[in-house]
Amino acid sequence: DAVKAFVSVAALPFPSAVVCSGGGWHVTWWSDRALTEAEWRPYAEGLWALAQKHGLKADAGVTTDSVRVLRIPGTKNWKTNPPGDVKLISLLPTHYNFEVDLGPIKAAQSLIRTHKLAKTADNCDIAKFTGQQILEPADDRGLGLGFNDEPRAWEPLLAVGGCPHVQDTVLSHGTHQAQPLWHLNALLAAFLKDGRKIFHRMSRGHPDYDPATTDAMFDRKVNDKDGGMGWPSCAALEAAGCTSCKLCPHKGKIRSPLNLVRPVSDMCIHISDTAIAGAQAEEDRPAPAGAADVGSSAAPPFDPNPLGIPREYKIVNDRICKHVMKTLPDGNRHYEDIRLISTRLWDVYMSADPAGLNFTCATSLNATKECFIPMTALNTKQTLKAAFLENEVFIVHGREEDTVEFVQSWMEKVREAHEAHKHHPYGWVTKEGGEIEGFVYGGTMYLKDGTVRAVRTDPRLLERFRPYGKKEVWFEALDLITKQPRVELEILVAASFASPLLRFTGKYGVLLAATSDTGKNKSTAIDIGNAVWGNPKRVK
Repeated sequence: DAVKAFVSVAALPFPSAVVCSGGGWHVTWWSDRALTEAEWRPYAEGLWALAQKHGLKADAGVTTDSVRVLRIPGTKNWKTNPPGDVKLISLLPTHYNFEVDLGPIKAAQSLIRTHKLAKTADNCDIAKFTGQQILEPADDRGLGLGFNDEPRAWEPLLAVGGCPHVQDTVLSHGTHQAQPLWHLNALLAAFLKDGRKIFHRMSRGHPDYDPATTDAMFDRKVNDKDGGMGWPSCAALEAAGCTSCKLCPHKGKIRSPLNLVRPVSDMCIHISDTAIAGAQAEEDRPAPAGAADVGSSAAPPFDPNPLGIPREYKIVNDRICKHVMKTLPDGNRHYEDIRLISTRLWDVYMSADPAGLNFTCATSLNATKECFIPMTALNTKQTLKAAFLENEVFIVHGREEDTVEFVQSWMEKVREAHEAHKHHPYGWVTKEGGEIEGFVYGGTMYLKDGTVRAVRTDPRLLERFRPYGKKEVWFEALDLITKQPRVELEILVAASFASPLLRFTGKYGVLLAATSDTGKNKSTAIDIGNAVWGNPKRVK
């Protein structure tokens, strides 16, 4: 009604198209010919001024923006909660001669000085204007977008067959991850049960880790989520530097790691009241040496592995246990969690540099103690037991061999993590004697035998020097150069590919100078070349 009244009082023709954007209205008049920006500008500014004169709410930032990309009918507006539908309200096959048909708009340009800037249009009630019922969107996991505010269970992400990125990040505590990936980790954790605690575990290994800053980032992402921001996508994680995504078994099958989880209320773990009471009592009393924890007689619906420890081990009531399946005389199977260590441990993780077992324990005086057992002490039953006793941690009698096996089974992962956490420079990696071993770029080492592995790179470098975007987009940009054709510009792009080959010329560096008048696309060619190695603007 407001648009119709405005068109009438301003003596304007009816708009060519009206679109409900999910948060306002886009009202458009089409020109019968292509206009330059200078020709178009007076009409845009005049339209806004005319709207102010007659009291029509309008957004000057949109109305007078010559490069604005408008929402497409049939899509969603994710700025609202629930997201609004973008709908085509009316469409006329009419194009106007602006000079003849829109004269009042151009004349109104003189009113601009007498009006203040318009405020952003209020969200309109779509149902009120269209008479259509607004449906609450379903939780469409196929799109990888979340709408349910209920926290999601984190266990499936860390279980066998879960998300490699989350598993690697929890295991390494985000030691080598750059800030863009840290931001996405925060958003991911914002959707999870115990998300704050999980985000700290994903962050505390980084050299710049600060608890207060980590809390502030988590709070910021919770606000973003509450404001309608969707799940972080797998593509965004990979673009931000995640190397685990390349070999993920779910790649191409899901849009977000959160496709693997579900709301906590949907979890179906059946535990008897007796078991719950027993577990609560177990928390409150010390365990006698040699005691065994017996779990539920039914296997859980998934096997969480939150610390990346070997599958046959678990941490139950803050104590390390061996998870054993037994067959009963009646043929049914049940699981027992056989305790290996009687002392309560938490925040257990393996570090790579220095290499060893880290944890917090409860001492005999009911105090807490931060403990570290070096890798060198984990090789034999005697040295392991001595190291634990030194930290006031007691191994269950008769379980020494199992405890050694548990720790040693972790060692291979630690060695891999240690290699991944070493700082590697960019470029060629050589062995002693000068033999080339591989090439490092963007947190990844490419070896001569064809294998690829993640390596640790200075986070500040990684923010600038890593792959951004998609190759297809880069080739489209390259077409701007190759279709001219001007071989001089092609050389500027090709120089980025040639730079690693300088090693084989015996020279330390080369200066390539390109001179011409302005506007010859030199900067564009250089930016396209820089994009081979990182963010084209920041590496410049």
